[in-house]
Parts: sequence; structure tokens; C-alpha cells
Amino acid sequence: METQGSLATRNCSNCSTSDPVTGHEFEENMSGFDAQNDVVPIAIAIPIIAVNCWVISLVCLKRSLRTVTNYILTSLALSDLWTGMISIPLFLCCNIIQETEICTAAMLFMRFTSTSTVLHILAMTTDRYICIVYALRYMTWVTKRRVLHVIAAIWAISLFVMLVQLEWYDMNEGVNEEFSPENKKKIIIVDSICFFAFVGLPVMVMAYTYGRILYEVHRQSRNIQRHNTPGWQETKKSTRQEWKVASVFMTSVHTE
Repeated sequence: METQGSLATRNCSNCSTSDPVTGHEFEENMSGFDAQNDVVPIAIAIPIIAVNCWVISLVCLKRSLRTVTNYILTSLALSDLWTGMISIPLFLCCNIIQETEICTAAMLFMRFTSTSTVLHILAMTTDRYICIVYALRYMTWVTKRRVLHVIAAIWAISLFVMLVQLEWYDMNEGVNEEFSPENKKKIIIVDSICFFAFVGLPVMVMAYTYGRILYEVHRQSRNIQRHNTPGWQETKKSTRQEWKVASVFMTSVHTE
């Protein structure tokens, strides 16, 4: 089976020696299953579906796992499951069939699941941050009702980001046709906003929260060691005295 590169080379040679190839004929020649490129998404989709089905089934079957944190984790697993069951198959169908409707649906669902995954990870990070840094207030702040509201907001935002793309997609255009200058401008603006809102800002927030978590864990471990280790204060005082004696000794040596 010929690859896309060889097909494109063949078509270009035909253009120079015979009648020109129309856009529709070119799309038909470029379509088809390519084992080298299409097997990898299939290999990724299978474990994604298996693992996330296992996670969702565990939370549904075991009542003890139905905690506030696991609600967010289950919603994240559902988002990843849709990636494996919908986004990746649509992406493969787009590569194989090259139909405008299928490729548009693939782009829409890819943006939908990507946005949802990022927001779920951000919610999980915030949950762990409150649990560790504000442990005494965690049960008061993080309630089941608030978590469900956050999850609903995540899905609503992801749906909105997905539907915004319909502003510049035209089902009557071919897959390889370029967007108009006006639509290109809209795409640049929306992509810039999405990059800042769902990549740059979450990365900065997660970097700060994980830094605070590591600092808090280190501080708490030192407090536990200080209060639970016998003779810790005496050892600290003796160490300071030894340093003082060593400093006096070194000063006297240099003076002589």
C-alpha cells in the first residue's frame, strides 16, 4: 500500500504530464488506511478505554470509594474514556475517509476532551492543595455539593469551547481547503485565548500549588521530628555550642 507521501509525489507527476487533478480527486487519492500512522492511535486508545472503564467501575461498585476527591477522578476518567472511544476513532476516520463532516467532528471532540482533561487535572490539584495546606478547613470548604458544581462547570466550559469552533467551520468546504482571512483571524484569537486559559494559566497555578504543597510537607515533617524526637532540642543546643567552640578555636589559631 502506498503512503501519503508517495501518493502526493505520484499526483504531482501526473499534474505535469497529464490533465490536472481536481481537489476532490486529490482528497480521494490521499484517503485510506495507513498502517504506519494509524496503528499508533489505536494502540493508545485501547489501554485508555480499558483503564478508565476499570476506574469508573471501581467507584460505581465500591461505596467506600465514593469520596469527594474520587468524584473529580471519576469525571476525569469519563473525559479520558471519551477521548479513547470518540476523539481517537473520529481522528482515524478523518485520516482514512477524508470527509468534511467527520474531520470537523474530530476537531470538535478533540478540543472538547482536551479542555475537559486540563480543567479536571486543575481541579484535582486544587483539591489536594486545600487538603494539605488547609487540612483543618478542608471538610468545610470542599463539600460534595461544591464539587458537583465544579464538575458541572468544567463540562459546561468544555462544551462552550467546543461549540465556538462552529463559527468558522463550513460543511460545504473540502477538508484540504483553506479558511478565509476573516476566519483565520478568528481562529488565531480563539486559539490564543485557549492557550492562555487552558495551558499557560493552569501550568502556572499548578506550579505554585505543588510548590506550596512541597513546602508545607517539608515544614510539617520538621515539626513532627522536632516534637517527637527525644532530646531534639538538647541535640540542637549542643550542636550550636560545638560550632561556637570551633569558631573560637579557629579565631585563636589565626590570631597566634
